[in-house]
Amino acid sequence: MIENTRRKLMLLTEAFPFGYGEPFLIAELPYLCEVFDVTIVSLDTNSPLEKKIPPDVKVIRLNITLSLFDRIRYFFSFMHDDVCRKECRLVADGKERVIKRILQSITMYSAGTKWFNELVKRPEFGEQEILYSYWYNDKIIGTALALRGNPSRPVLVTRVHGYDLYNERKPLGRQPFKPVIDSYLDHIYFVSKAGFSYYQKTFGMVDEQKYAMMSLGTINTFGMAKENESSTFNLLSCSNIIPLKRIPLIVDGIAHIESRKIHWIHIGDGEQYDAMQNYAQVNLGSKSNCTFTFLGRLTNEEVHTFYETVPIDCFLTVSESEGGSPVSIQEALSYGIPVIGTSVGGIPEMVEANGILLSENPTSQQVADAILKLAAAKDSCILSSFRSNSRKIWENKFNAENNFVTFTQSLLSLIC
Repeated sequence: MIENTRRKLMLLTEAFPFGYGEPFLIAELPYLCEVFDVTIVSLDTNSPLEKKIPPDVKVIRLNITLSLFDRIRYFFSFMHDDVCRKECRLVADGKERVIKRILQSITMYSAGTKWFNELVKRPEFGEQEILYSYWYNDKIIGTALALRGNPSRPVLVTRVHGYDLYNERKPLGRQPFKPVIDSYLDHIYFVSKAGFSYYQKTFGMVDEQKYAMMSLGTINTFGMAKENESSTFNLLSCSNIIPLKRIPLIVDGIAHIESRKIHWIHIGDGEQYDAMQNYAQVNLGSKSNCTFTFLGRLTNEEVHTFYETVPIDCFLTVSESEGGSPVSIQEALSYGIPVIGTSVGGIPEMVEANGILLSENPTSQQVADAILKLAAAKDSCILSSFRSNSRKIWENKFNAENNFVTFTQSLLSLIC
């Protein structure tokens, strides 16, 4: 038997490969598997397997519930921990919601520590050379605290996206344990320049060599999508239908348009799906120049099939916050689709002579004006150059083959 000499990596996820969570890992996982023996640890213990993964990838489903005894035990552990006391001092220095924020930190510490105590019981854990957390969350925080000072511990790395980065994305307006845990991690990867800059300005950096910006990427073996030859302007949005994505603003923007035929298609579902369909019907249903279609949630394969078969003139997002460079926009760029997007997160890095960058908080009239401007560009054949520029941006910045090869080599360099 030939001994397997590939290095071992454990990937910590919220859901992947189960349910609909983290579809962006579909593109990344094959590149990790080319270099490492990969074991996935998913927090999702209930959803069905929704994504195809290589047969040699091990998958562990592990989540925990904190009992009253756990909460008491970890409370005392937290209060006697030097790093946790430093966290308390940082909260106190902020002078806002001090008690609630300390309780938030205790909860995060408790959940992360108990989860790690369960993980370390698994025989696969002792084999790992790298623990790669897809999110900078309680699990990697608990792991880093538990393994500090252990000379034989695996290398610890994490990506940072949005909900795990921006203070406003937390209920109490603060990201616990940042940057106090950074000293106990080996590397921290941001998925956008904007995220990197925000972290540097907001939390500071303990050692600049620990931090890097490495974009995600998408796969496109099809090439440029066909152009829309119809006079109707086909507009696409793709996101969960949740308050953060501000889908009503899209409806309100389209409602202002009187002089142009618009067909709006939305991919995605969420907590406001039914309410949003009703909202669109009330505000757009009587307009003779506007039609709309809600496709609901599609698999990643179905999204690609959509782009390959349905001609789209423009991709639109009015999200109020983004942690990185949204994969939904990356996919649109790969097919040469022009983009209208808000100036949040990494979106400004994706809109360069290929669309229109809105302000962080555009009005519905500004959304309408942007749509009409691109529709006019289509009429004058300028939109073709926007399409070419979108494809070039994807090739230069968000091509999975380039980005994930670079990322896996960076991981490998940490243990070689």
